[in-house]
Amino acid sequence: MSKRLIDFLIDVSVNVKARDEFRRDPESVLAKTGLSKAEKDAVLSGDPERIRVAAAISAASGNVGIGIRQFQGTPMRSSGFDS
Repeated sequence: MSKRLIDFLIDVSVNVKARDEFRRDPESVLAKTGLSKAEKDAVLSGDPERIRVAAAISAASGNVGIGIRQFQGTPMRSSGFDS
């Protein structure tokens, strides 16, 4: 899966400020993400299947980003599996 797309989706899920900004102006927010056109179009469609397909295509083409970045707000908790 495309790490950039996953990072973006997680960010707007857990970061209230990012989510509010996306709701106000999705195109502007997406322009700053580094996502491909297909990924942006999929996100804007709101169709979960299109988003899954876009993520899979991006991963297959090597567009995998740099990993999950630190998020403002809610800290990530350990699942207990990494102990």
